[in-house]
Amino acid sequence: MKIKLKINLSLLVVLMPCILLLGEPSSNEKINSATGSEVEGLKLTISTTNKVFQLGQPIHLSISLQNVTTNNLVVPTTGQIMSVEVIGPDGKAVQETAFGTKMLHPTIFVSHFSESLSPDQNLRMGAGLTAWFCITNSGEYTVTVLREIAKTKHISAGPLKIRIIQ
Repeated sequence: MKIKLKINLSLLVVLMPCILLLGEPSSNEKINSATGSEVEGLKLTISTTNKVFQLGQPIHLSISLQNVTTNNLVVPTTGQIMSVEVIGPDGKAVQETAFGTKMLHPTIFVSHFSESLSPDQNLRMGAGLTAWFCITNSGEYTVTVLREIAKTKHISAGPLKIRIIQ
């Protein structure tokens, strides 16, 4: 059974231990990455700084939305929904932490903020997977992200594989 967790991006920008930035991801964020297909001139990439982590080590997930066109694009930055799915070594959805439960199931705000992205520019966000999910066993985990880019359009990235060792 897979559980998809919905995140209100407006809450992430204000309340989550995350960073919303424009620009290029640094090279160390690209060590382990998965990029989805282009949708309406945008590509979504998720990445971690390593492929293997020690059990209990914090895992930072970088999420980057890139304009792959030759034109400026306006991208909503708040009021949009993003789903993060983590599947554990047993093939089941990983349980959220208490913090994750609070933050991954928020009330949806209606807001109208957006960002203009130049060609090849990225809108980046970072968050701690271990703050959101109970990653308590060793083995291989799979992360997938789905982001709403319009009321009826979504873009995805994944699966991203990470290995947890003792």
